[in-house]
Amino acid sequence: MKPLFYIIRKSIKNWLLQLKHEPLKLVLYILCLVSLCFVFFVNKDTSRAKSILDPMLYSTIVGCVILIFTAPDIYSSINKGATFFRGADINFIFTAPISPQKVLIYGFIKQIYSSFIAVVFVLFQGYTLSRYSNIQSYGILVIVFGLFIMLIFTSILKILLYSIASKSVKNKTMISNVFKGLGIVILTGYFIELYVTMSPGKAIISMFNSPIIPYIPVYGWVREIIMASINGISTVFIIYTILIIALGAICCYIIYSMKLDYYEDVLASTEYKETAISASRNGEQIFMKSGKKPRVRKVQYTRKGKFASAIFWRQILEYKKTGFGLINIGTVIYVVIAITVGLYGPTKDLAMILGGMIYLQLISNFASKWRKDLTNQYIYMLPDHSFKKIIYATVVDNIKNLIDGTIVFLITGILFKSSIMLIILNIVAFESIGSLFIYGGILTRRLLGGGDNIVTTGFMRIMILVGIVTPAIILFYVLYSFSIGFAAVAMAYASFIAYNLIFSALIIFLGRGVFDNIEL
Repeated sequence: MKPLFYIIRKSIKNWLLQLKHEPLKLVLYILCLVSLCFVFFVNKDTSRAKSILDPMLYSTIVGCVILIFTAPDIYSSINKGATFFRGADINFIFTAPISPQKVLIYGFIKQIYSSFIAVVFVLFQGYTLSRYSNIQSYGILVIVFGLFIMLIFTSILKILLYSIASKSVKNKTMISNVFKGLGIVILTGYFIELYVTMSPGKAIISMFNSPIIPYIPVYGWVREIIMASINGISTVFIIYTILIIALGAICCYIIYSMKLDYYEDVLASTEYKETAISASRNGEQIFMKSGKKPRVRKVQYTRKGKFASAIFWRQILEYKKTGFGLINIGTVIYVVIAITVGLYGPTKDLAMILGGMIYLQLISNFASKWRKDLTNQYIYMLPDHSFKKIIYATVVDNIKNLIDGTIVFLITGILFKSSIMLIILNIVAFESIGSLFIYGGILTRRLLGGGDNIVTTGFMRIMILVGIVTPAIILFYVLYSFSIGFAAVAMAYASFIAYNLIFSALIIFLGRGVFDNIEL
């Protein structure tokens, strides 16, 4: 095991040396750690009024999250495989004088680290969960533990399924049919519950609270482990934890025992993973994860623009080829959400819709068009001012936000029977916060660079963006909460919009160099 420990020590040492040469990242790591400690400190406040979280609703949310974040990923592994490694490991680890089993152990250790970083996001929800009196004091730690072992087991299962599927076409077809059969069972169960309850929401809650779910291997076990955050740690919690660990160990043993060309399989999966990570940095997640080239339409195009303005016209051409102008699948999703909330939402308040849209923007911020342009070398050679490059590279994203905001708030505003002026204020507010997200993203790129670790770098970027937009949200919340009459409401929106525009302009000035230096 000495070579394995040597490699791990060297990897940690290289990471620390990298922080030494990039002190800004170290400062940001420290700030994140301080923020996390602050969250736990705030949770100690017992003077706040607490409400009760509906256990059935909580169980439904947990079940949906587990299903959404694991089922598609596991199913995709049948064709694309899975890997614990990165591109640098191919030459660094596979050529080392260690056995394939120890190579897999090294990859497993790396996966533990990646899973830990991924679930750190959940720790920042501790303050929200502490508002509910029926959440145990250690509830957030139970949730993190459940998600942690779920991610590790999912990675092991992906490798096992790919190993079995790669044996023959028959195996691949059989596994694929099993997944399709399970999907049909889930849909059938949903429609049965929908027929009984006559309510989409009640049907989902009833289905995800079925008494048979705790007995479903892994899925039901993980859900029951996370539900211990409300029910408390009991013998059932320990039994399910042992079962998952034991099943994971059995899967690892099967992988060891199967006579596969392990290195060849891992090499292909690692190459795909590197390409997918590179695409994620450039806002091409859907393209790379599908593994297929997107369908494009033939459009008539007249060459327009020169220097920096050529960036804008090229982005317009891309939208025309992949959608109906600036209306694409993202717009369709927003429309579905708007109609659903407008018809079934418990609160008829456009400010709540604005808050939800801001959250969705934070999630989708990494798919901006300007991120893709950073990978095109020509943008750095354009003989134009960096300010113009930023404006032209981001104007399409701003127009896209305006179109999406207009569609969402027109639909919800009509369904809520809101005034025209209030609808317009929400559209402008959404556009302004969208601009702040866009230019805040440019600033984080300026501070952090491309980043080798997409999980860590992405986490740092989200933290910086949250820090930038939080004052605007707090300002709006305070003014809106104490507003009486339309004039006061308009003042709250105006203050929110003014903050966003002022800081967007400031960030443009600070981050304009990102389009001048290819090293960033």
